[in-house]
Amino acid sequence: MALVKSLGEDLKQTVLLVDIAPLNPELTGLLGCDGCLGFSDLLLDENLAVESAVMPTSGENVSFLPAGRETGGVPMQALSRFLERALATFPCVVFYGGAIQDNPVNLALAPLTGLVLVFAVDHQTRKKEIEKAQQMLRFSGAERVGLVLTASEATR
Repeated sequence: MALVKSLGEDLKQTVLLVDIAPLNPELTGLLGCDGCLGFSDLLLDENLAVESAVMPTSGENVSFLPAGRETGGVPMQALSRFLERALATFPCVVFYGGAIQDNPVNLALAPLTGLVLVFAVDHQTRKKEIEKAQQMLRFSGAERVGLVLTASEATR
């Protein structure tokens, strides 16, 4: 969340943070939006306006789109249309999908985005996991991939 807040401050434009993990909506839960309309609902019903499901956050220039109520299959063909709809209102869209290998939506979105960031946590993320993520992203057609190294609570 700190990265998205910083992005909103630097850009001085609203950044939309989207939880794209309806099967494991970790970020949605952390922000108290369980059961709210969100990403998966917008994919299944393209008549819903993106703005109708967006929630405010405590971050300046940061809005949040929860994972959604629909936990069934996500129609992958609707992803590019969703991205177009979101970018029509929000100049910057950041997707959070959890572990790459645990969420097929991550790989489906990768070639549609400008940059994919892989986060590695000090003393928790194994080299083998990073290599597997790189391989999966390369196969998916992601054009640019970056690595963010973060410290764990234990190393602070």
